[in-house]
Amino acid sequence: MPDFKFEDKAGGVIAGVDEAGRGPWAGPVVAGAVVLERDTLPATLRNGLDDSKKLKAARRRELFEVLSN
Repeated sequence: MPDFKFEDKAGGVIAGVDEAGRGPWAGPVVAGAVVLERDTLPATLRNGLDDSKKLKAARRRELFEVLSN
């Protein structure tokens, strides 16, 4: 789980990146990124961001709703 110490010190913008796929040798790869301002980051995101593979499906759906609205 990220603690945002670096972002707090550096000042503001957080970029989250994730990918899906096994690399170009085994097929297509899809990558996505989200950039958020630290000051406007909702608590529901701040308290639950992690590698998507570590999150339960229900939590991924919750985060998707917050990010897409």
